[in-house]
Amino acid sequence: MGIIVNCLIFKVYFNYGFIQIGVIFCVGILFAVLWNLIGVLIDMKRPKLEWTNETEAVKQNVNVVLSILLCIAISIGYFFAVSKMLQNGFTARDIITFLLCSVCILILLVCKGIASHQE
Repeated sequence: MGIIVNCLIFKVYFNYGFIQIGVIFCVGILFAVLWNLIGVLIDMKRPKLEWTNETEAVKQNVNVVLSILLCIAISIGYFFAVSKMLQNGFTARDIITFLLCSVCILILLVCKGIASHQE
């Protein structure tokens, strides 16, 4: 729902075109999928199995903090990569292609990690 609100804001407030909105939507969805899969992978690698009630297992789990920190680090890495690409004169199409392809590759790698952990 949040990505739809963001797209509406970009359309109404910044007057972005439909292609730009589509790119924002696709990149946003891919990053959301990646962040969620990273959380699943961390939970699978480091499950909290010792707890006294269900609330403790969910609310006092350090895996959430690890997931957030990892996602922030990835976001900062992408920020610097895109900044360098802009400084070096890459076109918007090149940057979008880089974002879409690299995030898809990361998603596949995380899915592979999840699948290998299940075996």
